[in-house]
Amino acid sequence: MATVSQEPLSNSEAPKDRERKRLIVFCDGTWQDSTSDNEKANPTNVTRFARALRKWVRVKNEDNLYEDVEQIVYYQQGVGTGTLDRLVGGVSGLGVPANVRAAYGFLANNYDPGDEIFFVGFSRGAYTARSIAGLVTSCGLLTKKGMDSFPILYNLYYKEYEKKGYGEKEAALLRRLHDNGLLEPAAALAVEAIAVWDTREMIEFHDKELSPKVKYGFHALALDETRDPFKPTLWQMPKAPPAANGITSDGSNFRLKELKQVWFSGKHSNIGGGYSQRWLSDITLAWMVAQCSQNNLLAFDQNYLLNLPLPPMLAPDQPWATANGQTASDEQGISWIIDKASRTLPLISSYRAPLSQLDTNETIHCLFRFRH
Repeated sequence: MATVSQEPLSNSEAPKDRERKRLIVFCDGTWQDSTSDNEKANPTNVTRFARALRKWVRVKNEDNLYEDVEQIVYYQQGVGTGTLDRLVGGVSGLGVPANVRAAYGFLANNYDPGDEIFFVGFSRGAYTARSIAGLVTSCGLLTKKGMDSFPILYNLYYKEYEKKGYGEKEAALLRRLHDNGLLEPAAALAVEAIAVWDTREMIEFHDKELSPKVKYGFHALALDETRDPFKPTLWQMPKAPPAANGITSDGSNFRLKELKQVWFSGKHSNIGGGYSQRWLSDITLAWMVAQCSQNNLLAFDQNYLLNLPLPPMLAPDQPWATANGQTASDEQGISWIIDKASRTLPLISSYRAPLSQLDTNETIHCLFRFRH
């Protein structure tokens, strides 16, 4: 039997002829699981977006040479998808921290310097996606070996950094992890885009301000949702470039190019998908694909997109691709009990007083003009 000589590389060293990757983390919405055996389940926009991605794409690199880039998908089911936690997890969000750890672990196990990272999510999955992105942009990525230190890093971010920002103690901890080969700080500048549908509000939300280290942020919002716990959490524009902390930023890494937060007709799952009636969720899916395509962020299989089955028309004179699509009830489990509330549109909501918010760059989609 022939033997193969193997020369190990260091944990942080990648082969010189390695092709860079795009790592795309997909976090589905509450009660949503496209990997289940439920034949009647309807995929959300998170699932449809993931399935529309091409596996490989040829792009020009910084040397103006073509290279093949692999687009690697990590899909994570939403909270409340198990038999026992459908009600508790779906309503309370129990399980989100575990989802954060699992998705972060995928990135830690697969990231190499030079790779690009993307996050896509819906509902509480949007919260999960934004939370992981905040953890990565604030602290970097642990290496495979460094994942043993994840509880330390997690507590640093959620209990210390978000309270008062990095101090010398926190920066020293990050430097120690890096010096021991446990942390890859360059990953803090690897997040290309975050694309989310109707981020569901969570009490412990830590990233209402979009990190300036992220290049693009896209957020589709539900104009007709009235349930109080489904109030969305909008991004705020960053106030200043990231502060220098000696390990993940030198204070000059302001990469943000565009933030779009657009309101669409429909309730929560009309925006993120999951209904058999897709008149409205098709619009938000097309919008999100367009944002990521026109900025050359991700490559899509056009044949898959063009062959998606069209939903039936509500009436012969009412095509699907307008804001007149019928809104359907989101209420599942015991969520029908919860209070009603106005959507947090600027200037007209009791939840946001005029001029009380920082810049959020919100608009209403142009299809709203076709609404009755």
